[in-house]
Amino acid sequence: MLHPFAYSPDKSIEVYNKTKEFINLNPDTRYKIEELLWMYYSLHNVIPTNMESFWSGHNFPYEESWDELQISFNLICFGFYKQAMASLRSALELGLLSVYYNINDAGHIIVKK
Repeated sequence: MLHPFAYSPDKSIEVYNKTKEFINLNPDTRYKIEELLWMYYSLHNVIPTNMESFWSGHNFPYEESWDELQISFNLICFGFYKQAMASLRSALELGLLSVYYNINDAGHIIVKK
């Protein structure tokens, strides 16, 4: 470890190993996390898409929010809670932006502007 740093990669790896052990020893927790992630992933089916909007990029905010959610979970697993919260906030904001864009099935028009 380099001094005066207080955080080391070894501590993050230790936190990851303990997180992985906890999830593996608690199948109910693992199931609940997987269930919630699948529910959020499935939301892409709710975004209205037709031939006019197929290549418009109107689902971009949702796709980015899904990436941010995955990044947030990975950061939590390594013990980077502050950074995970920032990523989780980005996921929430992008998810809301996706809803705002597509609220009247006009996401492809708003994105074009």
